[in-house]
Amino acid sequence: MFALTALWLLIGYRTSPAGKGRRLWVVVVMLAMFVRFAATWSIIGTQADSTGTDGLLYHKVAIHVMEQLHAGIPVSRVDYAYTWYTLLLGIQYALTGASRHAGSFVNAFHAAWCGQLLFLTGLRLGFSRRKAGIVAAAWLFMPNLVIWTSDTRKESISFLAAMLLWHLALVLLQRRKKTDVKALLLLSVICLLLWVSTLLRIY
Repeated sequence: MFALTALWLLIGYRTSPAGKGRRLWVVVVMLAMFVRFAATWSIIGTQADSTGTDGLLYHKVAIHVMEQLHAGIPVSRVDYAYTWYTLLLGIQYALTGASRHAGSFVNAFHAAWCGQLLFLTGLRLGFSRRKAGIVAAAWLFMPNLVIWTSDTRKESISFLAAMLLWHLALVLLQRRKKTDVKALLLLSVICLLLWVSTLLRIY
């Protein structure tokens, strides 16, 4: 939790445009992460989803993936249910330990990046820093989105992919008169993300 917060402070500050309000914006996103951390403790600590919601199911599948990886089975041959998100979560568990809290905290970090991408996209669309920040902050603190991105569910990854696709598509459109290598690379990344996002929704 503290490591992810420190990482956000470092990367968030470097990726936010310089000028008045940068520090405030980085702190706002950090607060959004803290809200999710608190929601995670509430959801898991009170066993609010012990009846078998997506977060709990993904957590159990990730433990199974972790056990296979610890047994020496290569990632390419690991058996897992649902989507590649459960495989990704299982890899995280194999590296850091089977902690549903840790998995949820990483999702909170993904949500922070969603807010950052939304903020940067707003600026690219011509919004003022204030308006772009208000829109992104409204997204970050929307109650139902807080809950969806405070557990070991795939929503944080889904939203992150969507925000990244939107941002990259806008960058590509702004370079539409250029046919350089960067534009082709952007187009390739967008196509790859669309394919990966499609697989994320297949059960």
